[in-house]
Amino acid sequence: MADHHTIREFGTIQRHSDFPGRSDSFDCIFLNNKSFDRLRDFVSDNADPRIEVEKAFGYQRSKGKDLIRVGNMVGVLEIKGGTMLEILPKIHLSAQSNNEEATRKVFLRMLRYLRDSPFNRIDQAHLKTTRFPILELYITGYLDELNRLIHKGLKQHYVYKEENAKFLKGRLNFNDHLRENRLHRERFHVSYDEFSLNIPQNKIIKSTLLVLISKTRI
Repeated sequence: MADHHTIREFGTIQRHSDFPGRSDSFDCIFLNNKSFDRLRDFVSDNADPRIEVEKAFGYQRSKGKDLIRVGNMVGVLEIKGGTMLEILPKIHLSAQSNNEEATRKVFLRMLRYLRDSPFNRIDQAHLKTTRFPILELYITGYLDELNRLIHKGLKQHYVYKEENAKFLKGRLNFNDHLRENRLHRERFHVSYDEFSLNIPQNKIIKSTLLVLISKTRI
């Protein structure tokens, strides 16, 4: 299960070892040394003003302590090693509702209206589960779409296969059959087209699900 932290735009990220006993807030989070170093290295490796990473994070040292400041960026970033950063927009809400859950709810409503957004199918049921990180809601939305697809029926295509089978089907590959089955007359080297679910599109779906299993915290 990933180590998850939520912060909003223009917040700060610091080492937990520099501030023992301090806990995360919406404007400042504390990472262990290994995660902080990996994020710092990521920022340093992508220090180019032409790319978005340079605009998203800024590294500095203040009073002998390391500090990474979040810039004008929202979204989810996974640091090498599994630490997950969820960055929410800095939205000015009332004092009573100026928290992660309220901000995430507004953010999701904004995402619903983005053209071609994977969040455009977010409904009221999803909005009521805003205690979950954005990534979890993205995964939920993906699973909802996949569920609809499966109910319609996954695509199948003919897939070419070649094997040394125990029975004759399709076309007998005569030369291969003679070479491989001199001592196995009960077998047939054949090739055929099989109507199968094991096609590239469905393999992508399976691979995606395996990745998401490792990311979800629910």
